[in-house]
Amino acid sequence: MEAFFAVARFADKQYRLLIQQMSSTEEEDQEESIKKQDAELHQISNVNVRQESAREVKHYVRLLKLKKETDSNFLQRFRVARNHFLISSLRNYVRCLQAGDAYDLRVFRVISLWLDNLMERDVDQLMATELPRLESRKLLPLLYQLAARISCNPLEGTQFQQTIAKVIEKMCLDHPHHSMYVVLALRNANEGMMKPADAAAPPPAKRMKRQTSNQSAAGDFNDDKVMAARSIVQDLAKQRPELVQSMCQLCEAYNELAYYNVAHLKGKSAANHSIPATFKLLKMKRMGDVAVTASNIEVDPSCQYKNLVTIDQFHSHFNLVGGINMPKRILCRGSDGVDRHLLVKGQDDLRQDAVMQQVFEMVNQWLKRDTTTKRRQLRMRTYKVIPLSQRSGVVQWCVDTIPLGQYLVVGDQSAHRRYQPTAPSNMRCREQMTGAKTADHKLKVYMEVTKAFLPVFRYFFLENFPDPAQWFEHSLIYTRSAATASIVGYIMGLGDRHCQNILIDKQTAEMIHIDLGVAFEQGKALPTPETIPFRLTRDLVDGMGLSGTEGVFRQCCEATLQLMKTSCEELLTIVQVLLYDPLYQWTVSPVKARKLQGDGGGVSGGGATSLALPQATQGNNSSSSSRSMESSSSRKMAEHVLKRMQQKLQGIEEEGVALSVSGQVSHLIQEATNESNLCRVFPGWQPWV
Repeated sequence: MEAFFAVARFADKQYRLLIQQMSSTEEEDQEESIKKQDAELHQISNVNVRQESAREVKHYVRLLKLKKETDSNFLQRFRVARNHFLISSLRNYVRCLQAGDAYDLRVFRVISLWLDNLMERDVDQLMATELPRLESRKLLPLLYQLAARISCNPLEGTQFQQTIAKVIEKMCLDHPHHSMYVVLALRNANEGMMKPADAAAPPPAKRMKRQTSNQSAAGDFNDDKVMAARSIVQDLAKQRPELVQSMCQLCEAYNELAYYNVAHLKGKSAANHSIPATFKLLKMKRMGDVAVTASNIEVDPSCQYKNLVTIDQFHSHFNLVGGINMPKRILCRGSDGVDRHLLVKGQDDLRQDAVMQQVFEMVNQWLKRDTTTKRRQLRMRTYKVIPLSQRSGVVQWCVDTIPLGQYLVVGDQSAHRRYQPTAPSNMRCREQMTGAKTADHKLKVYMEVTKAFLPVFRYFFLENFPDPAQWFEHSLIYTRSAATASIVGYIMGLGDRHCQNILIDKQTAEMIHIDLGVAFEQGKALPTPETIPFRLTRDLVDGMGLSGTEGVFRQCCEATLQLMKTSCEELLTIVQVLLYDPLYQWTVSPVKARKLQGDGGGVSGGGATSLALPQATQGNNSSSSSRSMESSSSRKMAEHVLKRMQQKLQGIEEEGVALSVSGQVSHLIQEATNESNLCRVFPGWQPWV
């Protein structure tokens, strides 16, 4: 295995060097230049040359032929060398994956190389032969990205679609509880798109009949992918009929509840509300072959999945938990008799949250692998996100957690009202900050607000961990968690970190980041641009004890950043695959920006993501042109994101100077706590808290 890996890395390095020497655009320009030389030679041969000019023309033709031959030979040698190293790296990476588990994350590089070279015949044949032989569990981290590329229309001259379908079917058969929901989400992609946002969903069967390839509504999902997903589901149903049927029915039941109109219940979030007796979810009982949704299921290499906790039944009531789209919290009883909370969301695209959780899980693998970070027990706290369609999904409920804002500033029982009763209210602070218009005025008002509004988060630890030993232990856990989340969030460009988007676990004091819809520095593109690398406001620092950001926080930041730098190649490869996902653009749409920074923005903060999907019927020339421009724009944005991420990992900040790890951490802490930066943040973000 080590030999395979060494050869693969060497070949991959040579391939990268060749690509740096000549990009695909430069290669096309070179080829075009050769064609022009050919045409010019042909044109000269058909022209009668005067005798006195014959010598000069003959000399020019000889030079032109020599240049054409030189350029052609160079281009041919380049292509032969590039393809040789490409095939060598792919073949040996695959052998390495087949030989053991030590380099499983290299599967991202394999898929990246494959997707970048789809039309290369040797690559196509190699992947068509070798990829289906690979253990399907090793491809699970890339399931979203592979499923995004399924289609009923095969790429001419390739086996790409057949290979993709074969691999996905194998994953669904071997690991159905990890894979089936992804395919079903594509199959049901258009559910909820045929009606207004506040209407109840029509029966799925009727909705399916209205979805034809030539009559897609604006914003509808690509019907070609929907049909491809249906084909895969039909093939799976022939091999595991009971499981597939049960999971399809469960998804329909979830979607029915997700789109249930609850506008009349607004303002009654504390009460239990009855699920209508006719809803399918109440009929989902004793599903012995379907695991509890959004539960943590370890991947079983043997694919047996014995002793799973399956769905026994759903309780007949739900709660509303607030937010723009009023998601519903339900109770699912497992076969072990334990009730588990699930959050069912409609009118929200959860796939970006799911993909960001995927990145966090990859980071956790690195944190466990590194000696320093493992000793400090650093990790990103994750939770399960299951998209069910383009606009719905189920989220694992984080038990015994409380939003940072709810503990600190929401209601009369908030910490600030209890411990600082004479201080101005949070709303008053927001009104003052909103009224400031110029930069100088904002800074002046911010300093006045913070002088009166003092931090109180230290009382969270005194209330929840009164024993001195427990207090010290959980203060450390909190500080380490805050440091890890800060650095990982900074590298990934995670934004919209207002008080309601950060949860605190009341049992462990860990931080949990939710609603991950603003990533890759898109917060800087909002109407009120974000000016800080991560949230490190006074209340967060107050919870770290007397040392504040010095000591444990700084050391853990440095350890995490050093790890990210060490894993730079793997991280960039993973992010590259995610960014070039054809179903998504990671930019913030105007609609989403209004939601985030409108009247209610920064308080509930939706997690919806703008989709880069065609807005007109297929076959329309203007639509095709629009898609081409959209694809080019997305590619340029992805390249910019990757370049900026690479700069961060090299320690290059906006000043253009490469910093050491400790120097970069110092710079980030200074930027995150700088009053001049904080005062310019959107007031709904509550930078004074």
